[in-house]
Parts: sequence; C-alpha cells; structure tokens
Amino acid sequence: MLYTSASQETSTFLLKTAEAQVMAVNNTAEANILFDEGAQRSFITAELATKLNVQKEESENLNIVSFGNKTSGIRNLHKTTVKLKANNGDIIPIKVLIVPTIASPLYSQSRKITQGLHYVDGLSLAHSVTDAESFELTLLIG
Repeated sequence: MLYTSASQETSTFLLKTAEAQVMAVNNTAEANILFDEGAQRSFITAELATKLNVQKEESENLNIVSFGNKTSGIRNLHKTTVKLKANNGDIIPIKVLIVPTIASPLYSQSRKITQGLHYVDGLSLAHSVTDAESFELTLLIG
C-alpha cells in the first residue's frame, strides 16, 4: 500500500497494492495486485495469464477510452477465472479479462515513508517493503 504511480517525488500517491499467490489449472504464480474500487472489471496481464496457463472461457467486447482521448475503441478481450490465495488460506475465484498491460510500472515510496514510523515495525503489510525501485502490476481487482 505504499507505492506511487509517478517516479517524481512531487507526485506521490499511495495506492492499495498487495502481493499474493494466484492459481489456475495446476499452476501458481506470485501476483502484484492493485485494488481499484472504481473499476467495473478485474484484469490480468497476458504475461501472468501465460505463466498460469489459463484456460480462456469466453470473450467480451469492451469499449475502452484512455485518459485525454475523446474517441473510444472496442476491444475484444478473453475472459478467464483465476483463484487468489488469501493470507488465511481461503481460495477466492476471480473472473478477469486478459490485457497486455494494466499500467505503467509503480515506483516504491515505502522505504522513504516508513523510515521513522516505528509503529509499523513488525506489521504484516499487504505489499512487502523492499529496495526495488519499481514493479509491474499483474492483476487489477475491481
């Protein structure tokens, strides 16, 4: 939860991120997850879908408009179901659309933010605090 979408220090936005195991068929992989309460769908990257060897169930036409554009485009995206393993051991099925990418890499602000915040020492964070400068989102849960 301590990551920003911008690499510049003046534009820090904290996002709800987590790491978890995702499963499909007989394969498991670690996913970098963004929770987006405003999203109407959930998405998985094609790269993670390939690692998991997902079975495409059907497809859906989605009208996509990117920020700053007035025109939209219809994209036909494959759907599948993956299973998210929660910390308590629960297995949660999630219907997702397969997309090439979810967003640009997220840049870590966690080291900077957590320095001097002794009350977070020993807490189990949803996204581990590492020295990595950035990471790719592989799953968006809407």
